[in-house]
Amino acid sequence: PQLRKDSGEWEPLTADGTTNQGDGLVEYRFKAALSNVSEVKVRLTLTGTSTARPRVSNIRLMAVI
Repeated sequence: PQLRKDSGEWEPLTADGTTNQGDGLVEYRFKAALSNVSEVKVRLTLTGTSTARPRVSNIRLMAVI
């Protein structure tokens, strides 16, 4: 995932851990420092094939400034 603060450039997020959710699902956590920010955008880029399609559910974002 990538993060954009205000109108700045897209920056990669830092991985902060994973949690196995069962049934082959994994929760990924990412972290970024935020200060003096008015707007935050997150971009997810999914890759896969017709036999191994990526799957996303329950997308959440928490921003603490």
